[in-house]
Amino acid sequence: MILLSYATLTNSALTLSSSKVPVLPSPAKRIPRPLTLYNETIVDQYHWMHQLSEDPDVLSYIEEERKYTKAWIKQSGIKKLQKQLNWEIASIQEQSGRINSLELDEDEMSTEPHAAYQWSFDRKKPRPVQLEGTQFWDLDRWRYWLDSSTGDFGVYKRRHLPRVAQLWDMMDSGEPLEDDVAVTTGARMPEVDSSRRTTRPKFVGGCGRVPTKLQDNPNPGNLGSGVEVILDVDRLAKSLKKQYPDSKFFAFGSIEIQPKYTVLGKSDQGGEEDENHSSDENLYRVESVMQGGKPVQLFMAFTFDLSGDERYTIRIAKLGDEDKSLQNDEWDSELVLDNAGPDTVWVKHGRSLYLYYTKIDDKGEPREVWRVKVASRSGKLGTTPGNLSVPECVMAERNARNVVAIRRTSDSRFVLIESSDQVSSHTFFLSVDAPRKGWNLIRKEQKDVFYTVEHHSGYFYIKTNVGEAQNFKVVRIPVAFDPRNSQSNPWERESSLEDPSLAPPVEETVIEYDPRELIAHFEVFVEHFVSWIWQLIRLTPYNPETNVATALPGVSRNWEEPLKRDFYSTKLVFSNSSFVQPWAVYEFDMHSLTGEDWIPMTNDSSEEKKDEKIQKATRLLCQEVFPLGVQYGGSSKGSSKWPARQPHCDNAGSHDAAKGHGRKKDWEGVSHFKEMRLMVNSTHGSERTDQPIRIPVSLVYYDLPGQNFPRPAFVSAYGAYGTLGSAMFKPAQILPLLHRGLIYVEVYPRGEGNLGQDWYRDGKLESKRNTFYDVEDVLLHLRDSGMVSRESVVIEGRSAGGLISGWIANRWGEVEDRVEVTPADHVDPTQNIVREMVKVVLTQVPFVDVISDMVDSSIGWVEYEWNEWGSPLESEKIFEVMKSYSPYDRVQSQPYPAMMIQGGLTDSRVSYAEPLKWVAKLRSIDGKTNDCQSVPKESALKKKMCADKDDTPLLLQMEDGGHFSGDPALWMAFGLHQLGHEDVVTSPHRVKVVA
Repeated sequence: MILLSYATLTNSALTLSSSKVPVLPSPAKRIPRPLTLYNETIVDQYHWMHQLSEDPDVLSYIEEERKYTKAWIKQSGIKKLQKQLNWEIASIQEQSGRINSLELDEDEMSTEPHAAYQWSFDRKKPRPVQLEGTQFWDLDRWRYWLDSSTGDFGVYKRRHLPRVAQLWDMMDSGEPLEDDVAVTTGARMPEVDSSRRTTRPKFVGGCGRVPTKLQDNPNPGNLGSGVEVILDVDRLAKSLKKQYPDSKFFAFGSIEIQPKYTVLGKSDQGGEEDENHSSDENLYRVESVMQGGKPVQLFMAFTFDLSGDERYTIRIAKLGDEDKSLQNDEWDSELVLDNAGPDTVWVKHGRSLYLYYTKIDDKGEPREVWRVKVASRSGKLGTTPGNLSVPECVMAERNARNVVAIRRTSDSRFVLIESSDQVSSHTFFLSVDAPRKGWNLIRKEQKDVFYTVEHHSGYFYIKTNVGEAQNFKVVRIPVAFDPRNSQSNPWERESSLEDPSLAPPVEETVIEYDPRELIAHFEVFVEHFVSWIWQLIRLTPYNPETNVATALPGVSRNWEEPLKRDFYSTKLVFSNSSFVQPWAVYEFDMHSLTGEDWIPMTNDSSEEKKDEKIQKATRLLCQEVFPLGVQYGGSSKGSSKWPARQPHCDNAGSHDAAKGHGRKKDWEGVSHFKEMRLMVNSTHGSERTDQPIRIPVSLVYYDLPGQNFPRPAFVSAYGAYGTLGSAMFKPAQILPLLHRGLIYVEVYPRGEGNLGQDWYRDGKLESKRNTFYDVEDVLLHLRDSGMVSRESVVIEGRSAGGLISGWIANRWGEVEDRVEVTPADHVDPTQNIVREMVKVVLTQVPFVDVISDMVDSSIGWVEYEWNEWGSPLESEKIFEVMKSYSPYDRVQSQPYPAMMIQGGLTDSRVSYAEPLKWVAKLRSIDGKTNDCQSVPKESALKKKMCADKDDTPLLLQMEDGGHFSGDPALWMAFGLHQLGHEDVVTSPHRVKVVA
C-alpha cells in the first residue's frame, strides 16, 4: 500500500504489478555547477550533494536510495542468501583457531626436512590451547597480545616472561648498557661476546600457554595462571554504546603501554619543573618499577573511533585498573583527548611524563603533533592521570601536501616525527636521553626523495630512493644535533633546510641498490639488521662491508598486522600465508648464520646446505587452522541462532575430534583447493621499457573433478599507491565463493608496487589508464585460457580500486574497443572483452569523481593526493587524461551491467558524495532527466535502471560508518544472485575427500 501510494506521488514511470515490486527513487534535483579549465567547461549537476549539513535534500535522497535498496533486496530474495553467507562467515571466523607446535611432544612433531616452511598436516591432533595469535609484542618482561577468540573486538592481555640475567639486570639497576657509549661517541657497536647471545628469552610457551614455572605472578590478574586482562575491548564498546546511544559505529585504534624506562624515579623529585633535567652523563637511565617495595603505577593510552571518520579519541588509564575503569560508565573528561590520530608515544622529559600524539585538522588529515603532561615529580601534578596539563602543539606541518606521524625507534632512544607526501619525506628526531637538545632534522627535504629511519649505536639507518635508487637502498649516517635547536625548533626556521653552514653527514652504504629487488621494509635488532625484500628476506650483521646473505626465500610478510619487535631479541619472528595456507608464525634464530654464511655462494650445493641450515634454525610457533568444518549452504535453515562460540582451538583445530578425524584427513580436504600464480601478457607496452609487460595474477579455486573449467569468477583489483598486493589467507572473503564454484582472482596491475617502482609509476599520473588496460588484459587471458566462462565475472574494487570498477562499468556498454592494440596481439579490434566477460560490478567507497575532487583543495587529502593522480589545475595533460578515465565524468547513455555501490556517510578518505552523485547520474540516463545524448530507440542494447525482473539493477548501500564499514555478505549475495550461483556445489557439511 505504501509503495503504491509513493508511486502515485512521484509519477514513477514504473508500472507496478505487485506491491512487492520496489519503486525507483525520485530523480535527484539538478543544480548546474560549471567548471572551466583550458577553455573547456564541465557541468556537474549533482555537486550540491556534497552539502549534507546545509541541504536537507541530500539526506532525503539518501533515504530514498536506502528504501529502494532494501525493497529490491526483499523482492529479489537475496536476503536469505545474505543471511546464509553471514552464518558461514561467522562459522569461518569461529573455526580459524591456531595450532601451537610448542604444545606438541617431540614424537608428535613432523620429521619432514622442510616442516618449518610448510603447513604440516602429518601431526597428531594438538591439545586445545589458548593462543596469543599474531598480534603480540614484548615489553619490560611482559608479553602483551590481543586475544581475538572471544567477542567482536577481542581482549588485550599480558603475562610475565622469564627473567634473563645480565641484560635485564643491568637495565633494572640503572647500569648503562654496553652500547650506550656508542650513542654519544658515534663509534660502531662493539663486538658482542657469546655471553650476550641470549639477551632476551626464546618464545617460552610460544604462542600458547605459560609453562608452570612461569605462573607465579607478582601482580595477580583476574585470569589466573599469570595472565592478566589489561583492556577488554568488547566491554569498552558496550560501555561506550551506553554513553553514546546515537553512535552506530565503533572501531578500536591502538594501545600504547608506558615503557618502564619512562617511570619517574626518586631522582626526578623536587626542584623546579624542567623537562631538560636529563644530563648526558646519565643517558638512558632505567628506573626500577619497584620503589619502596611497592610497584610503581604505569599508564596506558588507547584510541577508538565512534563515527568512522577516523578522528580518534584517546583515553588514558592506569595499567591494571581495566576492571575498575570499565565498570564505570562515566569517565573523567580530563582523561580524554579528542580529534586525535591513531599514533601515541610515551616520552619522559626530565621530571615529567608526556604523551605525544597526532591530531586531526579540520580537513581530516593528521598534520599536527601535540603533547600532554600526564604526570610529574615536581609536585605540580600527581602521579595519576586525573589532572592532565593543557595539551600543547609541538609541531604543525606547513606544507599542505604533507601529513605527519609519530613513533619511536626500535631501540627507544629517539622519538621521530615523520612528515611526508606521496613521493617525498623528511624526519625530525628527539633524543629521549637528552631532550634539551631539541628536535633535529635528520636529512634536509628533497623533491621526490623518500626515506624511513631506524637507529642503532649512534647511527641512523635510512632506507631511501635518493639518486637512482628507485627501488631503495639502505645507508647510515651518524647522529648529529643542530646546536641551534636548544633555542628553537627546525620547522620554525624558514632557512633551516637550506642552511649552508650545516655540512651534510658522511654517508655509508649498508645495502647497495639493486634494480632487480625492492626493499619493502627493514628492521634493526641489537645484533642484527633485517631487510625485507619483496618476496625475499635478507639478513646481514652490522658491517657495511659485509656481503649480504640470502635467507628464508619466498616468505611473505603480514603487512596488515605486523608483528611488533623486541629490539634485544636474537630471534626473527615473521608470519606467512597464502590463499590456502593459513597464517603461520615462525621464529628464526639469527645466530644460526655464522661468518662463513655471509660469503656469497655460487655453488648450488653450497646454497642447498645453507638453506638446510636456515630451515633447521626456523621453527613454527603457531598457525591458524583451515576451517574445514563449516557447513556451507543450509546450515542456518530454520534457526535464527548464530554458531555457538567454541574454544579457540578445541573444535576448530580438531574438526570432529570426537570422531577421531586426524590431520591427514584435513590435509586431504585442503588439497582440493588449488592456487596459482600467473603472469599475463599485456597488450600495452610501457614508455619506461622495451621489454614485454606481464601482469601478476593470483587465483584459487576448489577442484571439482571432471567439471573444473570454464567457471564464473570473482575478480578483485586495487591498482594504486604502489601497494604490495599478495595472496593472503582470508577465508571469510574467499571460501563461500569457492564452495559455490567460483574462481577467486586477484589482479596486481600497474599502479601497485609488485614489480618495483617502475610498475607503480606506470600506473599513476599520465599513465593511469595502464591500470585499467591491465585488468582488461587479464579478462582476455581468463577467457582465452578457457578458465572463465563468458558473462560470468564479478568485478570488485574498493576505494581507489573503485576507479577500476567504474572504468569497467563504463566500458561495458561501449562498442568501440580501446586503442593501441597491435596486430601481433591477435585481438579483434571490434571486440569488447569487458562486455563479453563481466556480468556484475561491485564497488565499496569508490573514488570515482576524479576531476571535481582534484580541483577542490578544501576536500580532505586532495593536496596530498596530487602526487598520485596529478592536479588538473596545474597540467592540461593531466586534465585530458582524467577526462578519459574518470568514471563519473564518463557516464553516458549506454547499457550498464548490474551494479551494487556502497558508501560511508562519515568516510574521511572518500566522500559519501562520490558514490551518491555517481548513482544519481547513472539513474538519469533512462531518458527522464538525461544529461547525455539519447540512445536511439532501435538500439537493442538499451536497458533501464529499474527493478523489473529483466532489467538491470543499480543499488546504492549507504552506510552510517566510515571507510571500512559495510556487510561483505550483502555484496557477495548480490554478485552470486546475478550470476545464478547461489547454490553450494561442494558438500553442505564439509569438503568431501575424493580417493
